[in-house]
Amino acid sequence: MRASGAKTHSLLTSIKNYGYSNYDSANIYNYRVGPLNTYSFGYSQLGNHAQVYLTTADNGWGGKSTYIYQSEGTIQDQIEDDHPNNVTGTTTKTYRKLVRDLKVEDGLGDFFYTRYSYSTGRQRKYWGQVDYLGHNYMWAQTLNKGYTPGSNNVTNFNNEAAYTEHWFHQLDTGATNASNPNPLVGREYQTRLWQRKSVLGNTCSGRPEAFSPYTRCSMQLTTNYWSAWTGSGTSWSSTTDYQARPRWVRMDRTVTVVDTVTDEQKYYYETSRQNGFQYGNVTQMQEWADGAKQRTTYSYFYPNTTKHMVGLQARQLVYDAGGNCKAESRTIYRHGLSDKWTAGYNTAPNLPLVSKIDVARVSCNDSVNSVSWYDNNWRVSLFDYDVYGNQTVANNLGAASDGSLDKATTTTFEGTYHLFPTQRVNSFDANYVETAKYWGVNLGAFYDSRGMWGMMGEVCAVNDVCTRASYNQHGQLTARWDNIGEGVSWSQTTSTNATMRRTYAMRGSAGIQGNMITEWSQPRCLGNFVRRVYNGLGQLVQEQRPNENWATSVDGCAAGSNSDEIDVSYAYNSLGQQTQASVPKATTANPINRALSFSQGQSVTIYDVLGRPYTVTAPNGEVSVYGYASRAMSIVAKGRNGDMDKMAKWTQNDKLGNLYLTRNYRWNGSSWALDAQVVLTHDVTGNLTRVDHVGGGVSTFTYNLVGEKTAMNDVDLGAWGYAYDPQGQLTRQTDARGKTTCLYYQSRTGLLNGKHFRTNTSCPGSVGTYDICYTYGSYHSSSNRSRGQLTQVYYHLSASYVKDYWYNGYGLLDREMVRIANGAGYNTYNSYYTYESDSFRLSTLTYPDNEVVTYYYNSMGLPKRMATSLTSATLADNVTYDEAGRLTSMKFVAGGNLYRTQTYWPWVNGSSSNSNGRLKEIKVGTTSGTSNRLYFLYGYDSHGNIGGMSENYNAAGTTTYTFAYDEQNRLTKAYDNTATGANDGKNFTYQGDGRFTLFEGYNRTVSDGFPRHAYKDANFLYDANGNLTQRGIIKTNGQWVTPAQTLSWGHENHLSQVSGIGISGASITESYLYDDAGIRVQKTTNGVYTYYPFAHYQVENGTVVKYYTFGGQTIAMRRGSTLYYLH
Repeated sequence: MRASGAKTHSLLTSIKNYGYSNYDSANIYNYRVGPLNTYSFGYSQLGNHAQVYLTTADNGWGGKSTYIYQSEGTIQDQIEDDHPNNVTGTTTKTYRKLVRDLKVEDGLGDFFYTRYSYSTGRQRKYWGQVDYLGHNYMWAQTLNKGYTPGSNNVTNFNNEAAYTEHWFHQLDTGATNASNPNPLVGREYQTRLWQRKSVLGNTCSGRPEAFSPYTRCSMQLTTNYWSAWTGSGTSWSSTTDYQARPRWVRMDRTVTVVDTVTDEQKYYYETSRQNGFQYGNVTQMQEWADGAKQRTTYSYFYPNTTKHMVGLQARQLVYDAGGNCKAESRTIYRHGLSDKWTAGYNTAPNLPLVSKIDVARVSCNDSVNSVSWYDNNWRVSLFDYDVYGNQTVANNLGAASDGSLDKATTTTFEGTYHLFPTQRVNSFDANYVETAKYWGVNLGAFYDSRGMWGMMGEVCAVNDVCTRASYNQHGQLTARWDNIGEGVSWSQTTSTNATMRRTYAMRGSAGIQGNMITEWSQPRCLGNFVRRVYNGLGQLVQEQRPNENWATSVDGCAAGSNSDEIDVSYAYNSLGQQTQASVPKATTANPINRALSFSQGQSVTIYDVLGRPYTVTAPNGEVSVYGYASRAMSIVAKGRNGDMDKMAKWTQNDKLGNLYLTRNYRWNGSSWALDAQVVLTHDVTGNLTRVDHVGGGVSTFTYNLVGEKTAMNDVDLGAWGYAYDPQGQLTRQTDARGKTTCLYYQSRTGLLNGKHFRTNTSCPGSVGTYDICYTYGSYHSSSNRSRGQLTQVYYHLSASYVKDYWYNGYGLLDREMVRIANGAGYNTYNSYYTYESDSFRLSTLTYPDNEVVTYYYNSMGLPKRMATSLTSATLADNVTYDEAGRLTSMKFVAGGNLYRTQTYWPWVNGSSSNSNGRLKEIKVGTTSGTSNRLYFLYGYDSHGNIGGMSENYNAAGTTTYTFAYDEQNRLTKAYDNTATGANDGKNFTYQGDGRFTLFEGYNRTVSDGFPRHAYKDANFLYDANGNLTQRGIIKTNGQWVTPAQTLSWGHENHLSQVSGIGISGASITESYLYDDAGIRVQKTTNGVYTYYPFAHYQVENGTVVKYYTFGGQTIAMRRGSTLYYLH
């Protein structure tokens, strides 16, 4: 571009991003791919001096910015050092124009404007040279999307999304001449963010207000305090004589006011914590809130001035407001090539490489400069490096001084570029190795069609199971292969068998207006894709997925219908916040440039200018209103159709941002009345230290300096103690009964080796036999990739339970074998699992009695059929879903062709609460869509609670029920509309802490004794852990018996035995056995055994009971040979 005056400007007009498909040193342009996109820039000659200004910037994906400039403004001349009288004047400068409007477009038709206005500019002349000082004030007004600003400022204000004011340092009014300039010039010292008052319900809730000419609420005010210093070495002063050099501008404090509360950070730069030097490091940061100091962080530096390493932090301490040290860490840097770990933290580094980190576990310590390696009062980590500065060793030291409990990894880098880690191995067990390969480095050619240079092409876990990836020449992921065995030839990883393929259809290609990225997972012929459409600003505006019957002829599959799809659309405001999200919509439209759709229903969110939700409106119009005051936040769910408003949530943070209060409120007709409150106290490092419960009662928690909980005294659980090793692993847990669980770990991998139970509070250094043993990685091979995975749990001392695990060649669970003691030996049970070879979804489950259940999936990835190897071959079939993925119908073939149908209320249904897509009906009948076996109909209140229900069994007559709820959505009444007298209803009332005071119409005794929240009277007793040890019962004849039963609890607080009188009136003794996860695996009742080896299989006194789960829901049970469907 040539401007007037024959001056030529070198202007950037475009940036194009290319990839390369090969390399030709003679002409690399012959092999470039792309461009991926083109950034383009437009300019214009504006003003009397024909200056060139940027007018447009386009990212090539649809995003575009247009700049509109003001006319030349007036600039006030400041003191001129060559003027005899130091005259200050005002002149019009025609060579400087400022942005007035910025228009941003998203490429899909949406746009928004931001308007700018400035104070009078200033300049200074020094020996005839103009020094532009900018403007000391400006405002920016961002307008709502789709609105074009005009000359009517009232209309502009009514379409305002955000209004921000900025103030800047501009000149030093105390300067006597232009040769003494203020170095603070241009620094922003204050910012205020405003919100239109009408957006906030026409109330500023105590915030500062601006009334004229427009009514706004001040949402945030940030003030930065800067100072300018002159000097050198250790001598610096905040003089206003800025002619001295060097000059140092520093931030001294920042004050932020939000919702009428004030947070402040103060910064100090002490030479005493920089080893006597001044290099501008922040050595002390104080955090204040509402005028009181909350936390202080001290940082120490030991500069190496010769090698210019002056900003490496060596020590950090955190103190609370009372001056108590709550955390300390030290960082030691490499002192020399051979002197790796012996230096103290206060030794200046010779190399900028971290060689040792010490973290205090017990207390801060000023007297020790160099922490010993195996000092258990500290958590110590060591690091080593190769000659290229790559970290090659990381060692977390254990409790044993001989190093036998250390956990160390060694990392190897490739030998060409010395940039890419290719192997990480357990330093003490070479079998535990992870590997990585990178395209063009140690995988493929330098320029490879399968991947861009340096991108990771393969990563393999310790069990030799790998994930592989390919990329296009722009570095974008194009395919991923999961669960590949290490060493499998790359010729076996094809586009057809890729677990996931990703394609990119960007703006302009094939007429696409947006930017579409498609992820297509196996099996692709049955859908399993998501297309994500982005606008030119990178915002997700639409997700397209297959409907349940989508199919196509990709990857060798037969052709099918591929037009049935589902869309979810999104929209954003001019501040980039997502404001609309549609409910799913079924469509058959062309996926290219498919219109966004919200008419079927949408959730709408309105935000304040700080990005916090203000209102959220559900698709059916139900509204939640968010409030912010001081440090508290509330959510009020608005009632409709006569329902009361409810305080869904009320919380308040403390002055360091931790949760401090949580409250329940109820509406008394005119205001919100406090119903209950829990107070949570945290220390300055964020650890919960105390809970004050509703109505009284306190739980306390104690921690060491690294945040590990060491003690607890709880109102329901009693007093517990904990201990840890230096690596942070729990080694001891002692409960309130004095029972201790000792935990031991593998010396090199850190995996749990065993548990040892004791009745005192100490743990021996080692034990010969664990109560529970854990084994890992047994029989690892290419067909059983078990390394690093649990392979056995063995109850060694009791010999009562053993569980073994096997894995397949993908590293997925292949077989579980459970052995449960039966008094004479073991009962053995096996379950087997197979998976789809392409998607790795569960394909078959083989039960211990060899029944095989097979699962099939639709194009949405949801289960559509479940078959069995028994004579009744199909358990569930003809399963359908709607566009939201909700079950709509299911056929129970084995039950004599029963049909289950589920319907849903519309998303939008006028003002009715029977809406929002809530479940409406469940029907079970002998023909499709009928309900001659079972019928449920549900109605709702405006808070989503079930307000009414009708039920009908075998077409024998309909019973209707009505339910009522309190302010916390707790059930208060459930009654049968057709019953009378004693059967009319059940009433419930609650204390503020949620305990029943009335249960089904019967008064409940409430006592604050231990355990505080348990039901208590003379018939109920508890141990020190809060476990119930004695209870009364109601027999089947209605007789109340007390004390009826005694309950015993095991070492890990599992119910182990119940003895006494059963509900039939006969004596009963029942004992229980649990697996390591606390799940019951055996019950013995008066000598009769029931076994629960798996959730899907149990044996009750010799009778096999099996459960069948479909889509996460148990739908059938087989007792012996009889099948029952569960509804």
